[in-house]
Amino acid sequence: MFFCLRGVRKNIDSRWCRKWPIDNYVELVNLLIDKNVRVIITGAPSDEWVSQYFHGLDIINLIGKTSLVDLIGIFSNVDAIVTYDSEPMHLAGMTETYLVALFGPTSPADFLPNRDNVVCLCKVEELACSPCYDGKYYSACKQNTCMMKIKPKEVFKLLKERLNC
Repeated sequence: MFFCLRGVRKNIDSRWCRKWPIDNYVELVNLLIDKNVRVIITGAPSDEWVSQYFHGLDIINLIGKTSLVDLIGIFSNVDAIVTYDSEPMHLAGMTETYLVALFGPTSPADFLPNRDNVVCLCKVEELACSPCYDGKYYSACKQNTCMMKIKPKEVFKLLKERLNC
């Protein structure tokens, strides 16, 4: 199991609205650990701050310790990947590994890797404002509602079926 946490923080630019809340990742990791699933997390060196949220959990923390080549190697050798619409999602899309891609403000039709073993979770049908990215700009969203609506138990259900845990 692999989680890409790169860029989870709320950046000063409007792209923060693509990111799944850190508390959701933590809840999902706990659900997986309870089923004896081994979890790896990665991120850029600037994402080191998320490590505190996983303190005391039995995970492999590779935040700030991988190159792009390393990521492709990791992605190719894990059972599943969970990430939002991001650069690592596109890297994961180059592998054959099961990928759960989380979408909100961007359109899966425009950005989702086109291959088997890719599952998209989004709440577009529940929100009139999503997707709100027009190809150049994001709306002035302050609540990240589209990403917050994706619940850890939904992601866990997809992974549970795939990983037989």
